[in-house]
Amino acid sequence: PYNFDENSFTTVICLDVLEHLENIHDAFDELCRISSQYIIISLPNPFAGAFGVLRGRQYQRDQAIKFYGLPVERPEDRHRWFFSESEAINFITTMAEKNNFSIVQIDAKGDSVPLGGNGIKGWFIRLMLKKIFRPDIAKLGLNHGAALYPMVTVNGEECHNEWEITFEEIHRNISMVMAIKKYIDYTDDFDYMHNMGIEIVVAIARFWAQRVSFSNKHKKFVILGVTGPNEYENNVNNNWYTNYGASWCLRYALKNLEIINESKIEKFNSFNFEMGELDFWKRVTENMYYPFSEEHNLYMQDDGFEDKELIHVDEIPKRERPLNQNWSWDKILRSPYIKQGDVVQGIYYFEEEFSEEFIKNHFEFYEKYTVHESSLSASIHSVVASHVNQIDKSYKYFLRSSRLDLDDYNKEIEQGLHITSMAGSWIALVEGFGGFKVSKDKITINPKIPKEWKSYQFNIFYNNQIINFKVEEDSILINAENTKELNIENLSSKIISYE
Repeated sequence: PYNFDENSFTTVICLDVLEHLENIHDAFDELCRISSQYIIISLPNPFAGAFGVLRGRQYQRDQAIKFYGLPVERPEDRHRWFFSESEAINFITTMAEKNNFSIVQIDAKGDSVPLGGNGIKGWFIRLMLKKIFRPDIAKLGLNHGAALYPMVTVNGEECHNEWEITFEEIHRNISMVMAIKKYIDYTDDFDYMHNMGIEIVVAIARFWAQRVSFSNKHKKFVILGVTGPNEYENNVNNNWYTNYGASWCLRYALKNLEIINESKIEKFNSFNFEMGELDFWKRVTENMYYPFSEEHNLYMQDDGFEDKELIHVDEIPKRERPLNQNWSWDKILRSPYIKQGDVVQGIYYFEEEFSEEFIKNHFEFYEKYTVHESSLSASIHSVVASHVNQIDKSYKYFLRSSRLDLDDYNKEIEQGLHITSMAGSWIALVEGFGGFKVSKDKITINPKIPKEWKSYQFNIFYNNQIINFKVEEDSILINAENTKELNIENLSSKIISYE
């Protein structure tokens, strides 16, 4: 072992060393142990020199083959390993995964050596590795089957290493439960909930039950030290969306556990609930704290939001947008500006639990501070604007979502396309303009049409069949294989006909 403590160095550099060591595997493990973030490794590509000799080139001492051949003079050094470029990359990849690292960059140095039309990529291969941060649930102070799903993942485990994301954007657990709910609503597949989904729901409920703390000041349960959907605020207390979503997850878990307790008692008993555990969940849902402003008569995004200088987005000079490319993070974090819908995201998820007046008032307040510098933002605002009958505004946000990359609103197209805004545009069309919702046993539609359009249509896969909806000014045409099985509630004045 190297005489250094674990995570002693931010970056460990190992250039042209490993190939000389007999214990290359142990040495690699040690590099990973003492690095807290990065490793830079350089390995030779001996095939490049070897193939030169095989093709008839005369051997010379200054060629790479000197480390493997049989020179007449004693060599200064010898390599212990002979490998190809692909073997080197496979070795590094496998050993890196074993030690919670991933390859983030591969470079080759030197001229290519042609072989049968394919090039050996160079004399040396250099790789940069980055440590994958996998938080230990026990170190978070959680136990007894609690689960926090990853924010970013390649292999199912957390691959993000920024603490304000990994530890604080815990609202991702809300989306996991919402995804299960939406799947069951669309498919009627209750067997999934009973056999598998409930395990996820319970694990997330246990997470929230252990993540809350009781405030003697408020006499309520609070959730401290989080980052909400608005990533232009970090380490805030009582983010409204997180608190509300956590309470909803607990309510959803209790509702489904009640059904499973009656229908699959063995499954219910497999969770080994502690005495009073479910009663505590219920108490949390009934006593969750939500920051409220008496001045604005609205729920605040978090405890400190009202303390900020509430200057509207329109007052920001255009030359300073996007903020994340022109302002320091210190300035951004102190500002009231919202990268993407936060309270508005909660309204989108849990709309049925709020009145239209509640939705309208909160939407119009937070819209004034939202800069939409996330690909997730415009589409959700389009949906909510449509639901409060602000169709012109909804259409504006729909265009921003659908044209995000075409017009490069956020000046970052060189980094790639935003799949999120593509999917979001579909959501804006179907759930926003189409007013499409699914509950346990019926479809609800309340379609509206922007003045710029004459008609639009979309497909939905529901209860094992594809349904096509075509919306025109005064009518809705529905095409499906089995329309008799459809229970559709039309909240608009448009006339429904079936094809």
